[in-house]
Amino acid sequence: MVFGFFKDGNELFDDAQELIKQKEYAKSCKKLKSAIEKESDDSNLARVMIDFIEVGQSLNDATRYRELSDALQNIEGTFDFGLSTFDVKELKEECDAMAIAIEARNMYASDNGSMVHKGERLIEAA
Repeated sequence: MVFGFFKDGNELFDDAQELIKQKEYAKSCKKLKSAIEKESDDSNLARVMIDFIEVGQSLNDATRYRELSDALQNIEGTFDFGLSTFDVKELKEECDAMAIAIEARNMYASDNGSMVHKGERLIEAA
């Protein structure tokens, strides 16, 4: 048995991926953060996975979607999250659209001008 403080960043990242497959997201986040601190080869992907988990915990928070979108800029292609594979470009587009839609839904429309602006933002998200 190897204790966590003796593991390098890559081993911690691998442990985190196994925890994600088991749907142990809180434990996985801790391992991913440790992997980043220990400069894992997959630090950018670890950041994406942390943000992905946080989006799942705050589905109506546009800031979380923006943070995930920003993190996705640092990786390319596809990545595995648990048993699913995600295309980075498509996921980034979805995050951007969700952030716009959430912000638009939360806009207060007090008059016709602001109602039109809110409608334009919702159309932009679609």
